[in-house]
Amino acid sequence: MNRASKTHFLSGSILLFIAFGISQCNPANRVVSYPPITDLTMSDVYEIQVNGKNIWVEKFRTDMEIEALPDWFTSTPYTSVQQELHITNFSCKGTIRIEIKVTEPVRTVYIHPYSRKIIPEVAGDKVSIRLPGPDKLFIEVNDLPPLCLFANPMEDFIPDPSDRAIRYFGPGVHRPGMMNLEDNELVYLAGGAVVYGGIRTNGASTRRRASRRPT
Repeated sequence: MNRASKTHFLSGSILLFIAFGISQCNPANRVVSYPPITDLTMSDVYEIQVNGKNIWVEKFRTDMEIEALPDWFTSTPYTSVQQELHITNFSCKGTIRIEIKVTEPVRTVYIHPYSRKIIPEVAGDKVSIRLPGPDKLFIEVNDLPPLCLFANPMEDFIPDPSDRAIRYFGPGVHRPGMMNLEDNELVYLAGGAVVYGGIRTNGASTRRRASRRPT
């Protein structure tokens, strides 16, 4: 089984955030989906629906130079090849039903952490689970690359994009480079936004919070 982790860097490296794209749903059981992200690869292993809504899934694969890695790093079989995992993000409120479709009949399913005691329903090439609310799960199906599932809490703070103290990034890919923040400046990434860059500040402080509007 290939295993990997994905790190998002905030300072002096790559800043990659994916925020919210809001869709309509039952107010008691809302689902907020992320739109497809340009420049990222769509999963060819997993298809996911949450409360009947299609949720985009990313395929993430490392591009390390395996031959250049030290022997201690590649001493086990799964570290001597490129790592792959699939990632899905959405936000929710209330009970949700998640349906996961894979590319082959399901033989085994492991849902981590085991402490959640989640019992999946399996039918052919589909796995279904029910969650009482937001959670973060690591799911293994057969010998396929694992799925990282982030069911996030609903967003409660959305700033006004016209506020001059807000560095507001809308949907799409942005490459601002290194950003120097001044006093009372905030950075916000809207639904479907991906930002490659970094944040730097020196002695700045924040004494205010941006305007709020309901989600």
